[in-house]
Amino acid sequence: DLAWTAASGETAWNIQYGSFCFFLGQGTTVAITTNPYTLTGLNSSQTYDFYLQGVCSEVDHSQWSSATTFTTLPAKELGLTSISSYLDGCNLSNLPVSATVTSNGFGDTVRNFTISYQINDNAPIVENVTLAMPLTKGQTYTHTFATPATLTADTNVIRVTINYDGDENASNNTLS
Repeated sequence: DLAWTAASGETAWNIQYGSFCFFLGQGTTVAITTNPYTLTGLNSSQTYDFYLQGVCSEVDHSQWSSATTFTTLPAKELGLTSISSYLDGCNLSNLPVSATVTSNGFGDTVRNFTISYQINDNAPIVENVTLAMPLTKGQTYTHTFATPATLTADTNVIRVTINYDGDENASNNTLS
C-alpha cells in the first residue's frame, strides 16, 4: 500500500509510478480518491518509484512530489527463523532438532518444501514437508525432525537448510 499525509485536506490525487529512476511524465498515472492506495499489477521483488500530486479541483492541481522509492515483496519466499536442539547434560544422542520457518511471500501459500539438517560435515538428514494447512504471508511453522541428532564432538555445528521451489530469496534458507 502507498500512503501519505494530505497536505491541504485534499481527497483526490494523481499517482504516477514506474520502474526505479523513471522520469516524471513517462510513468503510469492513475487518478485516485483513497489513501492509502494499493497498486496492482506490479512485479514481485522489483523496485519502483512513485510521484504524488494533490487534486484540489478539475483545474487546480499541486506540483508533483519528489520521487518515493519502494520495493515489492517476493511472491514466493520461505525463510528459516530459528533452530533449536535440546542438549541433555552428557547425553549426546537422540536429541530432537526443530526449525521454524516463516512464509514471507505476498502471493503464495506454502504447502510443500524440503528441510534438512546437518551436524558438522556429516551427511544431511533430509525430510519432505507437506502441510495440511498451507502457510500464508507472516505465518510460521515449526518442524521437528523425525530423525534425532547424535552429537559426536566437543563442539558441534547444526546447520538447517530449506528448499522451496521458486523461492525468490535464498539468503534466509540456511541457519547454523
